[in-house]
Amino acid sequence: MAVSGEDIGINHELCVFESTSLDSVPDIILGRGIEGVQIVDFSERLNTYDGTVAVKPKSEVVTPDQAAILADVFRGYHGVPYENEYIELAGSAVPLFADDRTDLESMFCSELCAEILKRWGFLPPIIPSNHYSPAELAINNLTGYADGITVL
Repeated sequence: MAVSGEDIGINHELCVFESTSLDSVPDIILGRGIEGVQIVDFSERLNTYDGTVAVKPKSEVVTPDQAAILADVFRGYHGVPYENEYIELAGSAVPLFADDRTDLESMFCSELCAEILKRWGFLPPIIPSNHYSPAELAINNLTGYADGITVL
């Protein structure tokens, strides 16, 4: 998720707040690459990522309440390891494997985004964050959320 450093209380213009197994870009806070929940420079991540990236331009300013929630999630989950249980990863794509509880001791990419979107009120709070795949977040009837996505 692309965020303004100001929204999470750090002095950096545009960042990617993500959970990934990629440790090739240094975490802005720690100064080294980590596998898991991290905050990295947007341009550096985009330039080093070997794959397709979907970008949705920010159409609205993050409200003060949303910024406080984002900062809270950042403080609470920064450094949490990347998801290492393959059954949980599979559960986001195949409901048969889904666990009905949220386990945020390790996180995969869409799980982190879903947790933020749940707290912002865009996703139902009763569905565990680990039930969402990246594709579902892009098309999950989020009011206007999927509009304007550009694939780079």
